[in-house]
Amino acid sequence: MCALAICAILLSACSGPASESENSSSSDVEAPLKVYQGPEEASLSYEKIAALPSQTFAFDDGAYFKGQEVTAVMMEDLWKAVDPEGRSDTITAYCTDKYFSVYPREFVQMYQPFVIIKVDGKVPSEWTDALKNASPYFISFKNDDAKPPYKYQRNKRPWGVVSLTFGKYDEMFSAFYTGAYEDLTGPAVEGREIWVNSCASCHQAAGNGIGGHRAVRPWEVLAVHASVNVDYFKNYVIDPKSVNPVAEMEAYPEYSDAQLDTIIAFLTHGQ
Repeated sequence: MCALAICAILLSACSGPASESENSSSSDVEAPLKVYQGPEEASLSYEKIAALPSQTFAFDDGAYFKGQEVTAVMMEDLWKAVDPEGRSDTITAYCTDKYFSVYPREFVQMYQPFVIIKVDGKVPSEWTDALKNASPYFISFKNDDAKPPYKYQRNKRPWGVVSLTFGKYDEMFSAFYTGAYEDLTGPAVEGREIWVNSCASCHQAAGNGIGGHRAVRPWEVLAVHASVNVDYFKNYVIDPKSVNPVAEMEAYPEYSDAQLDTIIAFLTHGQ
């Protein structure tokens, strides 16, 4: 029996009648987390996630969390529970707003991302105000002096996470490494890294379509702009509203002109 099938059995809710108090417990109404491994799908209940080893600490991410006490399950422990045989080397997260994040094993081991399951002792259904947007699951990580700051930080801190997919990086991102991209060299290589860790959070790729679904412009349109409207493309990435006042894309002022050139080299490779 495969690892995920075993996991699905172990993590499924126990059968048998529940008492009235059990039926009304907060864990019963918390959203499960869908997990995928290849063609297989399982549902990981909040109760089972909360039963994994957890840590409680004060957390401030500068956006949703400002010094609140959070209880979190380390992604490494969640990974071991879902894939005990170690068949996967990458996790991707998908969110309620169609956002997408990528977590290679090296990132998980170095930066130790975690899944927040409680805030000030409250489960996600009890979160209020801005924190409602972060539910049902929020993934983040902490930097410290022993680690270099991660350059794609905000793309690895998705809120409203509803599913995780466990797989092999080479297979999941094959569209970026095969065909026209198999012989990628020079600046386009860095552009590919930026795309996978940042741009793919909202944009789907050509080929297998991996990536987020927030953006309305397909890969082919972006490639055209990157090829013939270079200044427009760069300005749109740095400050979208300066080009289109009603643009919904987030601004990325942190990218240098040289980095934007690498993204363009990647998008236009083979044209």
